[in-house]
Amino acid sequence: MKKKLMFALLGIILFVTLVSAVFYPEPWGSNQDAGGNNITNGGTFSADFFEGTSLTVTNIIAASSWCYQESANTSTSCGGLSTGVYANSSNWTNIDRARDTNWSSSASFYGENSTTGYFYINYTKPALATSSSLWTIKRAVAINNYTIDSNCWSQSSTLIFRGVAVNSTANVGTNYWQCYNGSMYVNTTASQSGLSLYEEAMVWRISNGSTLDFPATWTNLQDYPTTCPGSSAITQLNDSVTCSDLWGNVEGDVFTGDIIINGSAFLQLRTNTTAMICNSTNAGAIYYDSDLSKHYGCNVTDWQILY
Repeated sequence: MKKKLMFALLGIILFVTLVSAVFYPEPWGSNQDAGGNNITNGGTFSADFFEGTSLTVTNIIAASSWCYQESANTSTSCGGLSTGVYANSSNWTNIDRARDTNWSSSASFYGENSTTGYFYINYTKPALATSSSLWTIKRAVAINNYTIDSNCWSQSSTLIFRGVAVNSTANVGTNYWQCYNGSMYVNTTASQSGLSLYEEAMVWRISNGSTLDFPATWTNLQDYPTTCPGSSAITQLNDSVTCSDLWGNVEGDVFTGDIIINGSAFLQLRTNTTAMICNSTNAGAIYYDSDLSKHYGCNVTDWQILY
């Protein structure tokens, strides 16, 4: 009977013990080692592994975004509320120009000498707004963003601002902007010459989500392999990643290093479909002849039956 000389390593089936590892985002834009330290202001979250037997997570807070609100009584799609109000004292010319969203025009105070004019703005803080929000104010020649006094921010759910114009003598005066801290008004800007007030607006820093609640500690975590063997299948199972079955089904696949089979796992060399020549290049090769139900091995010159 003519033997079929066939050689090709088509099927190596290894049942490998699953090695689990928690698969969880790492709070950095690039891979870094937490080193046991607290992680704050991560910003970008990218997938990576945590290794060890326990992992402690307290609070994870979503990233924030900016929300521009031009008018205190007009809502915005990004979170600005429409429940704010405006008010003013008397003796103003064109007071509406201080809130008409036209940053080129201004309101002017014409009170008598040694009198003061006030323009009040109350903003309702969005629920997820943070204290890093900014107050945008136009002065005579520039538009600037100003940080908000911490007491002004925390005194209530409303931010209370005012523009002030002081007529000193013969329509020559000064102006400045203030916020209310719960007991008094404090300066946000320095005083400058002139009796005109221009526009202002809020730039809210809005948290994109509240604090996420997690268990204080995960335990019974297992170490994960630093790399999976070549040509292995990496399968994600819920919160774990495992190196599962190892196979070689691409012509020319080469596996280096030891292949260790433990427990009830086994190695199966299946029927080959390509006839090969036994020579020095293929020495040590093994194939299975399904007609004879035998394995053959190459000893450099001939295929020898193995059993």
